[in-house]
Amino acid sequence: MVVLVIDVLGLTLLAITTAATRIKISELYQDMGATLPRLSQAFLTPPSTVYIGFFGGVVAGLLAKEILMQRKKTTFTINLIGLAAGAVFWLLFVMAIFAPVLAIVESLGKTR
Repeated sequence: MVVLVIDVLGLTLLAITTAATRIKISELYQDMGATLPRLSQAFLTPPSTVYIGFFGGVVAGLLAKEILMQRKKTTFTINLIGLAAGAVFWLLFVMAIFAPVLAIVESLGKTR
């Protein structure tokens, strides 16, 4: 049950922070006229409702799993997988958001 609470809190914080961050970063890249890699586009272009809906669906699935499944060892394993998936998502998000910035800085360094 503790891992489920950590999963739900972690996914909620992840959804809120990435949703807020991606809007501002997207505006920044649009103002610069930057061409974004596909991974960055995948995180920055979906509407916020789709983005938050995805996280809501994951949390609802975790809660339904906890209610419906009787074997606690299986639910614990699924919770750990969810936690690991959240960590991977966070790493991909950070890479997608900051890779274009690093490419811009690198190109500025080459022009000198």
